[in-house]
Amino acid sequence: MNSKKDIPVYNLEPFSKWGIFIRNMSGNIASSRVEQAHRDENYIFIFQESGTSSLMIDFKEIKLQNRVSCCIFPGQVHYEISRFESKGYIIALDTDLVPKYVRNTFDQFHIANIPCEFDAIWAKKIKSTIQLLELMIENPQSEKYDSNSIKSISNVLASLFAAIFHQELAKNESDDHSETLTHQFKKLLQREFKTIKSPKDYAGKLNISAAYLNQVVKKNTGMPLSYWIQQEIILEAKRLLFFTSFTIKEIAFNLGYEDPAYFSRLFLKSTGSTPLSFRENSRK
Repeated sequence: MNSKKDIPVYNLEPFSKWGIFIRNMSGNIASSRVEQAHRDENYIFIFQESGTSSLMIDFKEIKLQNRVSCCIFPGQVHYEISRFESKGYIIALDTDLVPKYVRNTFDQFHIANIPCEFDAIWAKKIKSTIQLLELMIENPQSEKYDSNSIKSISNVLASLFAAIFHQELAKNESDDHSETLTHQFKKLLQREFKTIKSPKDYAGKLNISAAYLNQVVKKNTGMPLSYWIQQEIILEAKRLLFFTSFTIKEIAFNLGYEDPAYFSRLFLKSTGSTPLSFRENSRK
């Protein structure tokens, strides 16, 4: 693997003035960009009608078989591994085109991030919406009205994916309102893990006591606050160790640690290997 100073981060500006990119999976050879590890600032929805394909998302292989959908969230490190006779679409949407009223579903689904199956009716709805959106982008006729129409159709498409993900979440959903609090914590953690390390500070941000937040999160996930805070930090550390050429010291500073030795001890305790050993062994 070629060593890079940082993980590439892409946005949709070079590809679309609308903040949308649609790629037909059928007979399409993946570009070098999607075959190399990178992050995107936007959402990416995969709508697979048939066939098999696989992605690597944050060190987890996601296998897609037959009729399924999944989402790659902004900031996740990912790349395409393979596709075999897969048919469907890959749709990238700027975050502004994903309505706020469905983002909570995406935030919840982010934790599981598993492929979701859907029936023929859902497939027809989604495919028709994608094709209409593609037609509007490729054949603009009225700048003013096309812009509003494209945004509205994008909202519909994001909502359809959210509905599928919601169905998957509902299979294991608890009636306890503490689920909502757990998701709020996870969302805050993903945004603040580089600067906030204390369970007490996360609880303060949510205007509750650390003891109560810990109780709720442990009840719903099986693990305490400290575990999830550490896991988020270690995941980002692994990303930087594997995909970049940052030094251990630079990675420690990037993650908010002024003492690289302390960071190395934390990494060793969590993973069973030193940061340097992880880098060397994972790249073999």
